[in-house]
This record gives sequence, structure tokens and C-alpha cells, in this order.
Amino acid sequence: MTEIRTMYMVNPLDLVIQRKEVLRYLKASKTTPEADVLIDECLKDVYKIVSPRAVYIETNVELLNDDVVKFDFMEIKSHSLTVNLKRCKKAYIFAATLGIELDRMIERYSRFIQSKATVCHAVGSALIESFCNYVDETLVGRAKATRRFSPGYGDLSLEIQPDILKALDAERKIGIILGDSLLMQPSKSVTAIIGIK
Repeated sequence: MTEIRTMYMVNPLDLVIQRKEVLRYLKASKTTPEADVLIDECLKDVYKIVSPRAVYIETNVELLNDDVVKFDFMEIKSHSLTVNLKRCKKAYIFAATLGIELDRMIERYSRFIQSKATVCHAVGSALIESFCNYVDETLVGRAKATRRFSPGYGDLSLEIQPDILKALDAERKIGIILGDSLLMQPSKSVTAIIGIK
């Protein structure tokens, strides 16, 4: 079995998010002074409690045909993924999370201050994206790589999530579990595949 490696406790302050990204998740094109204050408060709140962590595997890639990709530990049927991994012999598969405390904070705010819950949710979405970019850059370095590809994109089914999380030992290593609807908990969690050309 391929060795599973873990990045523990990346300092959240190393993850830069742009205000425009938060606005994008809020589906807002511009802001107001009041909204700016709320966003700043939520940024401080979120940065205090998140614990960005990731676990990853480096694996061989073999394209069995136009619809099936073989990794060291599983085969995946997906035409979209085979197109993405064309000319790749290796790949990184990773899971990343910001931790459960953010979900708990959003749940608390949703009972009393819905606007703050909504903004913290948007900040968390922008932050997990920034963390995934950090993981990409750390893993890939100077190598030529494909874009990050996650279950749910194209025809890559969410049904592969259990196999990926099991292969990564993600529950034990970084606390990601899968619900009945194949959505991950903590909610600000991502799995992805990056091909190395």
C-alpha cells in the first residue's frame, strides 16, 4: 500500500484569502461599511478556531481506457477524470479540512445572529479553497500538474468518496467522516486529485 502522509496544523495565518473571494461566496458584487465590519469580525473569529489539516497519498496512474483510471489502491470510472489525467503517470490524492470547530461556531451563530453565520460560512469556504491551493503548491512544487479535480466535478461521482477517505485513513488522521448523503463532516472539507505530468 502507498504510504499515507499527513500535513498537520498549518498555521491559518499562512492562508491568505481575498475579500473578493468572501464576497463571491456571499454572491455579492460590492460591499458596504457595515458589511466590511462584519466580514472583518468573522475573519478574526474564523482564523482563531480553524485547524487546517490535510492527508495525502502519492500514487501511480494508469489509464485503462477512456473511462477508467487505475490508481495503486482503486479504479475509478470517469471520462472527465481520464481526460484530466491524460499524460500523467503519477498523482496526488488528498483530503483537507478546516476542522469541526468552524461548523460548531456557524451553528451557534445561526441560532442568534444569522448574518454572522452566513458571513462565517462564506469566510470558511474561501479559507478551505485557499488551503487547497496551499496543499497543491506544497505537493506539486515545480512539477507540471493538472488542475485539482474533486468528486462531484464532471462525471466523477460522489460515490467514490468512501473509498478515497478510507484509503487516506482520513477519519483517524484528520477527523473527516462521511454522512449518508456522501457529504463530508466537517463541512469545510475537500477531497481532490492532482495529476503530475
